[in-house]
Amino acid sequence: CVVFAFACRASLPVNDAIIAVLDDQKEAWNAGDVDEFMARGYWHSDELVFVSGESEHHGYDAVLARYRARYTEGDAEMGALQFSELSITETGGDSATATGRWDLDFEHEADIGGGFTLELIRMPQGWRIVRDTTSSDWDLVFLALLFVQEALCGLLDEKIKDRIDAVCAKEEVDND
Repeated sequence: CVVFAFACRASLPVNDAIIAVLDDQKEAWNAGDVDEFMARGYWHSDELVFVSGESEHHGYDAVLARYRARYTEGDAEMGALQFSELSITETGGDSATATGRWDLDFEHEADIGGGFTLELIRMPQGWRIVRDTTSSDWDLVFLALLFVQEALCGLLDEKIKDRIDAVCAKEEVDND
């Protein structure tokens, strides 16, 4: 398998193959290589979608630019990446969804973390992320503060309320 690593990876069961992709990404991230982090896991296409908080980025180059701006420019640091609470569901012969938690431990900044849902498709080069929906723990804090503010003002919008209810329902399921 050393010489034919690509062929061996392609024949792994779905869960193992997707975990291997995430492990490869984590290895690249922790080596400080954002470009390799992207290349090892994301679909290199203008159709790639990355959603985080209220922002949505379309295309490989836009997602890479977002990662570079946030984690490599100026005084930014990348931190040490860990994935946990992984759950992988095969949604079709060549598609799957992975959910879990990401955490970044920094030397000089406050640590951050959150949840993710990845939509993956098996391609000739292996499993690739085609849609990444990521949230930070701060997204939940923001939603709670927004809820309190709106409730106090008596102006709670049904859309916001539905979103909070959905997040809370997910939290209850995760805690069971």
